[in-house]
Amino acid sequence: MNTDINSPLAPVPVPQNGQLNLFVALGIVTDLCINHGDYHQLSIEKLIARVLPALQAGQVHIVFDPQSRPLGFASWVLADDNLHAQLTQTPSLAVINNASSVNNMDASNQENQYLWFVDLITPFSSPLPMFHSLKERFAGFSDAWALAGNNTEAADQPRRIW
Repeated sequence: MNTDINSPLAPVPVPQNGQLNLFVALGIVTDLCINHGDYHQLSIEKLIARVLPALQAGQVHIVFDPQSRPLGFASWVLADDNLHAQLTQTPSLAVINNASSVNNMDASNQENQYLWFVDLITPFSSPLPMFHSLKERFAGFSDAWALAGNNTEAADQPRRIW
């Protein structure tokens, strides 16, 4: 991701193992959301309900600039055939939250799995560099989709991002 963008957020000391504390990660996501036009009106309760499951499942990617300032956040789910079919008809966070198979998928076995991005938050730049970074990370997936809306309501159409 293009990291020469100036983030106004405070630097975050990232541990040597690269794993952020859950609460630190939640604080970073909150900072990014406050600065993003589509997310800044979410209540803390709705924000936590939206991102906590992905944080707990380790299905997140936070991008930092060279000075350790947060630039972007992505969260995703790996969907089976049934959930993928539901999301193509009704792409919403509610469908994901009601699915029992969401956190039971193994990313190393990509057969019969579909990659769906829930949040792509880049308040200080275009999301395109984040897409490229994620495409490298998920090179085994020939297709990826995203929920088209950043709110909790159903979107009209899912977006295929690659």
